[in-house]
Amino acid sequence: MRFLRFVLTVCLMGGAAVLAPSAYGQETARGTVYQDANENQQKDSGEAGIAGVSVSNGRQVVQTDTEGQYTLPVRDGDAIFVTKPAGYRVPVDAHNRPQFYYLHDPDGTPDSLDLKFPGVEPTGPLPEAVNFPLHPSEKQESFTALAFADPQAGSHEELRFVRDDVIDELTGADAAFGITVGDVVADDLSLYPRHLRNVGAIGIPWWRVPGNHDMNYEVASDEYATETYKRYFGPTNYSFTYGDVHFIALDNVQYKGKGERYTYSGKYRGYLKENQLEWIREDLASVSTEKRVVIATHIPLRTYAVGDTTESWLPGTDNLGALLDVLEEYRVYSISGHDTSNSWHVYLDEEHGWTGPGTFHHHVLAEVRGGSWKGPRDDRDIPAATMEDGTPNGYYSLHFEGTDYEAQFQAAGRPADRQRRVTVHQPAGDQQQAHAGQWAPPTLCVNVFDGGPKTTVQYRIGDRDPVVMERTIQKDPFMERLYQRVEGTEAAVSAPEPSSHLWTAPLPDDLAPGAHTVTVTSRNEFGRADTTASVIEVQEPPSAHEEPQ
Repeated sequence: MRFLRFVLTVCLMGGAAVLAPSAYGQETARGTVYQDANENQQKDSGEAGIAGVSVSNGRQVVQTDTEGQYTLPVRDGDAIFVTKPAGYRVPVDAHNRPQFYYLHDPDGTPDSLDLKFPGVEPTGPLPEAVNFPLHPSEKQESFTALAFADPQAGSHEELRFVRDDVIDELTGADAAFGITVGDVVADDLSLYPRHLRNVGAIGIPWWRVPGNHDMNYEVASDEYATETYKRYFGPTNYSFTYGDVHFIALDNVQYKGKGERYTYSGKYRGYLKENQLEWIREDLASVSTEKRVVIATHIPLRTYAVGDTTESWLPGTDNLGALLDVLEEYRVYSISGHDTSNSWHVYLDEEHGWTGPGTFHHHVLAEVRGGSWKGPRDDRDIPAATMEDGTPNGYYSLHFEGTDYEAQFQAAGRPADRQRRVTVHQPAGDQQQAHAGQWAPPTLCVNVFDGGPKTTVQYRIGDRDPVVMERTIQKDPFMERLYQRVEGTEAAVSAPEPSSHLWTAPLPDDLAPGAHTVTVTSRNEFGRADTTASVIEVQEPPSAHEEPQ
């Protein structure tokens, strides 16, 4: 249990003081944000404080003074954390976890919760000084970050899949940092230590936000739902800055509590509490509106429900409008995961309640785990893990140039130019017509793995004029064939779902028998063009008297 502790004011020479708490168990924390010249994470004589750095208790945000000093009220269970400014690095531990926070939880997670996985260890009395070292570095106007959505390993075997399919090829990556937008693991939180070791081997600082599979399900409300997560990763809401880009990481998974359900959303929902919104307001108070703001959440802010032929809006985060109001002065790009069947780009404007500059670009990322780590296995004994919309499992590189940005999807274990899949599809009914001598040209299908409403696709056969393809809401024929082939076997995949990023067009009905080169060019949401060539074969349709081949 947590108890109120009454501490007398302590005056300290050259350090911070612990002040007497109020009757609500509130104390005052003081400390210094300083340049850690020798990088020993100790404030040594001569190491100067850094002015104008944001420090927060998760509710209020203060700026350090000219000496780098700050004062903040703190309650039991708070995290005190620094917002890394541009031109500095935060220390990292042996697993490349950013060391930017202090958990103030004197008695630790209450034993009475009887958690399956351990919560926060008791931290004891508030230290005399909570100092934050920063390491000077060159301010990067141009940088790359890596982004994972839902690695979601639920076993040690699946941790191996993540390691061999994704981490191996990223070890030594030339990126400023990485971030995982939730579902770090899948319910078994005892996997966190091994996850940390493996992701840490990539060699760059790695930030995270919690997902619905990172919760302590035994608790009665959202208050204690991330105790184990906080033990390993610290605060669930925080910010940091690289170059001209300010990143805000948010826990938008609200847990109803064991045995409880929200009317429409189930045992959890996408939601931002008022104290989170107030913290964002305070955090942004010192951020120039000239900067790009990037929001990272687990549950999408808003997304589509994809039907067999149509799309309709889903709320995603229930009180999205409140967040849009807080961000209205900024240019925003946001990333999330969670959507297990479709990756997609959403653009919000006045019609959706966004009145800020430009459009609000929300990007629902394809998942590291893809289709739940299912499917036929390759020579590494790793399942194909193709998502239900036909997207291979993978990750993202986020490239920033000043405030401009571009996201690049990378299918795990595949060449960098593997950005689409080209298939030829002829429904069974059309094949029967062909056998009856009634020729119906098949359809060319192109699944652009990170496509969206601004993506354009065209194909060209030989030296013919290019044909503009149409975005069509339907199931990827490739996934339908795969599902039929492996259904009921150990290699079974999840049933295909309609894809939001499939482009189709009929092939010409006057192609001569033989082999033809089809060149497909897609231009993605960021204007980058990619071209691939495939070979298709045309055979004479059998006559009505011939047996089909």
